[in-house]
Amino acid sequence: MFDDDLVYYPSPYERMTEAAKAENRNRIVSYNCSIMPRGTDFQDLEFGETFKGSPNIWPEGMHAHGCFPLDGGSWGSPNQTQSSAIAFLGESRTVALEAAERGEALSWNLLTYDDGSISERSLNVLRSAGEACSQAVS
Repeated sequence: MFDDDLVYYPSPYERMTEAAKAENRNRIVSYNCSIMPRGTDFQDLEFGETFKGSPNIWPEGMHAHGCFPLDGGSWGSPNQTQSSAIAFLGESRTVALEAAERGEALSWNLLTYDDGSISERSLNVLRSAGEACSQAVS
C-alpha cells in the first residue's frame, strides 16, 4: 500500500507495480489518492480510506477494501492518550459481518500511543467483530 499518491502523482505506476511484485507475483498493490479519483489502473486493491462498506462501488477487477481509523475519527495526533480513543463497539459487528458477506477486506487501524500501548477498548472492538464473523461461519 503506497500512501499519499497526491504527492507523487503522476508516476511511472506500471514500473512501480512491477517492482513491488518482483519477489511475489501474488502481492497486491494499491496507491492511495485519498478522496481524489483513482490515479492509475496499475493496482489490485482500492485503498478505501475511511470506507466501512457499501456494495457495488468498486471498479471491475478491483478487490474491495475498507481502511479506517478504529480509535475515533482521527489517524492520530501527538500526545494522544488512550482516554481520548473512541472505538465503535456497537457498529463493529455489523461492519464486519456486512463486509464479510460482500467479500470485502477491512483494515482496522489502531492508534499506538507514545508508551507503545494500544487501547483495550479497541481490542474489545476487534474481538467482538471477530466473534461475530466466527459465529456466522459456524
